[in-house]
Amino acid sequence: MNVDIKDAGAARKIATVSFEPEEVSKFESKVCQDLGRMVSIPGFRKGKAPAQVIRKKYAKELHEELNRKVSTSAYEAVLERKDIKVYSVLKLTPASLSPHKLLQLKLPLISSLNLIYLLIKSTNSPLNQPK
Repeated sequence: MNVDIKDAGAARKIATVSFEPEEVSKFESKVCQDLGRMVSIPGFRKGKAPAQVIRKKYAKELHEELNRKVSTSAYEAVLERKDIKVYSVLKLTPASLSPHKLLQLKLPLISSLNLIYLLIKSTNSPLNQPK
């Protein structure tokens, strides 16, 4: 994960948080594993269903949780920076995530008011890829 902060005007900054494809893939595997422990799928013991079955049956929930995990990680990465103080997330736009492409999250910041607006950009979702 790489955090880059650039000036975007007198009182604004844009923080770009980049995730390597391996990092997105790890997030996706962890989310799938966590979801697998909670759900009960007919034909499998609780917590023992294969990841592919979980990905297929709970695609929407998996995508939502993956967006939440990646967004939280990006937000925490910006919070760790000592040169920016963040007090609130104003708006969160869901991302299209792919474990095969670099993911960049752009966070326009208002530095004078110390507020943050989180905008997530990517091109593909692992849940929308052809099987």
